[in-house]
Amino acid sequence: MPLGLPGADPTALRPQVGGIKRFPVFISYGEEAKDLKRRVKRLVEEAIDSQLTHDLWQIHIPVIDWREIAAQAAPRGGKTNDLFVKWAGYSSATIVLLFDRMPPGTAEELRAAMDEGIELKVFWIRRRRWLKALRPRTEVDRFLEQQSDDFKYLEIEDPDSEQAWIEITANLVSVLLRVVRGQTMEPLFETRGNPWTS
Repeated sequence: MPLGLPGADPTALRPQVGGIKRFPVFISYGEEAKDLKRRVKRLVEEAIDSQLTHDLWQIHIPVIDWREIAAQAAPRGGKTNDLFVKWAGYSSATIVLLFDRMPPGTAEELRAAMDEGIELKVFWIRRRRWLKALRPRTEVDRFLEQQSDDFKYLEIEDPDSEQAWIEITANLVSVLLRVVRGQTMEPLFETRGNPWTS
């Protein structure tokens, strides 16, 4: 089901315990989406996080790059999927950037996260065609067809268009607003066992 303007579920926010509260944004992407990832990262860091990381708010929204994390060893006795679920579970929002091809292992990682009830923000940048009937079915097409009707994603045909960046920015701002709203709420987990400290 395409996204309207959803934000991260408030119960999914994971503020960090301490002086400055951290609300990590976890990004998964393939080789095709590297440029888009850099732009999303800059948007979070330079337009959102920079406005919150000071004495008034004391909020930090770091961007966690899954490709960098995946270079680590999987948990002892576990799989890379377990590492993905661990980081996604401790993040305030998990963003997935997909073009037409599914990066190796991505489908399994996303299913593992969904099995744990983790909300995903999926941005699908699909191949442009004047006639939709001429579009070839892709790996991402097939993956999305297998998901339930309540699986949310945002479909983008031109990542450089003004409308695409309005949609992407709106989704990221929705996370920011929930972070600010949650400042009066108690942290939702203890530091014990969280990947920032272990």
